[in-house]
Amino acid sequence: MNYQEVLTLARSLSKEEQLQLIVSLSPSSQEDTGALRSRCAALINKQATCPYCGGKHYRRYGKAHGSQRFMCNDCNRTFTEYTGTWLDGIHKKLLAEPYISLMIEEYSLDKIKKELHINKKTAFDWRHKILASYEQNTGDEFEGVVESDETFFDHSEKGNRHLKRPVSQARKRPQEAWNNN
Repeated sequence: MNYQEVLTLARSLSKEEQLQLIVSLSPSSQEDTGALRSRCAALINKQATCPYCGGKHYRRYGKAHGSQRFMCNDCNRTFTEYTGTWLDGIHKKLLAEPYISLMIEEYSLDKIKKELHINKKTAFDWRHKILASYEQNTGDEFEGVVESDETFFDHSEKGNRHLKRPVSQARKRPQEAWNNN
């Protein structure tokens, strides 16, 4: 599909759909989630702390991959607004918000993969990063009565070379049965 075909398709949209298309393609909509924008603003306004040492003395230290870097004056380590979050180390940060909405809607990994055009392993890794950060942030423990039932699973050690039990001796035939033939 070339530029002219895209342009004709865009012109065939209603005014409302054209506005939605413009908003979705504008650079401001391609920024990360609101929480990260507020974290970056807090870092720039010197209202946050270093994620490594907790120091409040840091300075801007250039940009890397489109995000502002900072250097801590106390521990001399660099960090971004993503450091310490589940987005740390993720390349496709623009897909974070749609991924979370699909995850909340309980889409399977295969459906998320098709919807966002990412690898299934990527979707799996992101899900575990999100769940781990959620568990780390909430820290809730069970309270009240917890019931559990026993479930037994059959376990076969056939073919296992490292048994956890003594090996049973094989039955041996008497030597006379072999010698009589």
